Amino acid sequence: MTTISNNEFNILTVRRVLAQGERGTIFQDPKTKASKRMISLDDITMKTLILWRTQQMRHLLSFGIKANGPEQLIFTNQDNDPLNLYYVSAALQRIVK
Repeated sequence: MTTISNNEFNILTVRRVLAQGERGTIFQDPKTKASKRMISLDDITMKTLILWRTQQMRHLLSFGIKANGPEQLIFTNQDNDPLNLYYVSAALQRIVK
Protein backbone atom coordinates (compact mmCIF):
# COMPACT_ATOMS: atom_id res chain seq x y z
CA MET A 1 0.00 0.00 0.00
CA THR A 2 1.45 3.35 -0.94
CA THR A 3 0.66 6.85 0.16
CA ILE A 4 1.30 9.96 -1.88
CA SER A 5 2.44 12.82 0.33
CA ASN A 6 1.65 15.98 -1.56
CA ASN A 7 4.14 18.30 0.04
CA GLU A 8 7.31 20.13 -0.84
CA PHE A 9 9.30 16.91 -0.49
CA ASN A 10 7.42 14.84 -3.13
CA ILE A 11 7.42 11.60 -1.16
CA LEU A 12 5.84 8.24 -2.01
CA THR A 13 5.60 6.04 1.10
CA VAL A 14 5.49 2.24 0.81
CA ARG A 15 3.89 0.72 3.93
CA ARG A 16 2.38 -2.58 2.79
CA VAL A 17 2.98 -4.91 -0.12
CA LEU A 18 0.64 -6.99 -2.22
CA ALA A 19 1.40 -10.72 -2.29
CA GLN A 20 -0.14 -13.88 -3.62
CA GLY A 21 -1.43 -15.90 -0.67
CA GLU A 22 -3.03 -19.33 -0.50
CA ARG A 23 -6.48 -17.76 -0.76
CA GLY A 24 -5.71 -15.09 -3.30
CA THR A 25 -4.10 -11.68 -3.24
CA ILE A 26 -3.34 -10.28 0.23
CA PHE A 27 -1.72 -7.25 1.79
CA GLN A 28 1.15 -7.89 4.14
CA ASP A 29 4.01 -6.12 5.81
CA PRO A 30 7.16 -5.97 3.70
CA LYS A 31 9.58 -8.85 4.31
CA THR A 32 12.49 -6.55 5.15
CA LYS A 33 12.75 -3.20 6.89
CA ALA A 34 14.31 -1.78 3.72
CA SER A 35 11.11 -2.57 1.81
CA LYS A 36 9.09 -0.24 4.06
CA ARG A 37 10.39 3.02 2.68
CA MET A 38 9.89 6.55 1.53
CA ILE A 39 10.75 7.27 -2.11
CA SER A 40 11.58 10.76 -3.33
CA LEU A 41 9.90 11.66 -6.62
CA ASP A 42 10.69 14.37 -9.13
CA ASP A 43 8.11 17.12 -9.72
CA ILE A 44 6.82 15.69 -13.02
CA THR A 45 6.23 12.22 -11.57
CA MET A 46 4.53 13.67 -8.49
CA LYS A 47 2.24 15.88 -10.56
CA THR A 48 1.40 12.91 -12.80
CA LEU A 49 0.48 10.75 -9.78
CA ILE A 50 -1.66 13.50 -8.27
CA LEU A 51 -3.42 14.00 -11.62
CA TRP A 52 -3.97 10.24 -11.88
CA ARG A 53 -5.38 10.15 -8.35
CA THR A 54 -7.89 12.89 -9.24
CA GLN A 55 -8.97 11.08 -12.42
CA GLN A 56 -9.20 7.80 -10.51
CA MET A 57 -11.43 9.33 -7.82
CA ARG A 58 -13.78 10.83 -10.43
CA HIS A 59 -13.95 7.61 -12.41
CA LEU A 60 -14.64 5.41 -9.39
CA LEU A 61 -17.17 7.90 -8.02
CA SER A 62 -19.11 7.55 -11.29
CA PHE A 63 -19.60 3.90 -10.25
CA GLY A 64 -20.61 4.91 -6.73
CA ILE A 65 -17.22 4.02 -5.23
CA LYS A 66 -15.77 6.54 -2.79
CA ALA A 67 -12.01 6.43 -3.34
CA ASN A 68 -10.54 9.37 -1.49
CA GLY A 69 -9.49 7.72 1.79
CA PRO A 70 -5.92 7.57 3.10
CA GLU A 71 -5.73 3.83 2.33
CA GLN A 72 -6.73 4.27 -1.33
CA LEU A 73 -4.50 2.33 -3.69
CA ILE A 74 -2.86 4.20 -6.53
CA PHE A 75 -3.52 1.59 -9.22
CA THR A 76 -6.74 -0.43 -9.14
CA ASN A 77 -9.17 -2.13 -11.47
CA GLN A 78 -12.71 -0.87 -12.25
CA ASP A 79 -14.01 -2.28 -8.94
CA ASN A 80 -11.29 -0.51 -6.94
CA ASP A 81 -9.57 -3.82 -6.22
CA PRO A 82 -5.79 -4.25 -6.56
CA LEU A 83 -4.55 -5.03 -10.04
CA ASN A 84 -3.75 -8.68 -10.69
CA LEU A 85 -0.09 -9.33 -9.80
CA TYR A 86 0.50 -11.22 -13.04
CA TYR A 87 -0.92 -8.35 -15.08
CA VAL A 88 1.43 -5.88 -13.37
CA SER A 89 4.43 -8.17 -13.83
CA ALA A 90 3.67 -8.68 -17.54
CA ALA A 91 3.19 -4.94 -18.08
CA LEU A 92 6.52 -4.17 -16.42
CA GLN A 93 8.25 -6.79 -18.57
CA ARG A 94 6.88 -5.12 -21.71
CA ILE A 95 8.14 -1.74 -20.52
CA VAL A 96 11.62 -3.07 -19.73
CA LYS A 97 11.99 -4.55 -23.23
